[in-house]
Amino acid sequence: MNDLFLPGNVHFNNLNRHISVNKNGYRTAEFETIDWKNSIVVFGCSMVFGTGLDENETICYHLREMLNKPVINMGVPASSIMYSVYNQLALKEQYTPYAVINLWTSLPRHTYFID
Repeated sequence: MNDLFLPGNVHFNNLNRHISVNKNGYRTAEFETIDWKNSIVVFGCSMVFGTGLDENETICYHLREMLNKPVINMGVPASSIMYSVYNQLALKEQYTPYAVINLWTSLPRHTYFID
């Protein structure tokens, strides 16, 4: 899960994009530094993550600008609805956000959990 993308420069469509991720592989701040009670959390796949995009081109960036509230990017490229639900349940055990937005992927997409 957190090894999909590493911080640094990514080459995409002949453009150099800088993608920073936290220690868990998410394109957001370190979880312990987030003000969860005032944050909107967005779950989804690569469209939420912003694969190939600079930070200021992502859905989460634009929501943050429009709503003037912290928006947490919990997008995981190539993930499924099941993966998003799993992450939401895991998050709820530790944090309670202000709001949650789900951008669901297509139904046939599956995520396999392997130990």
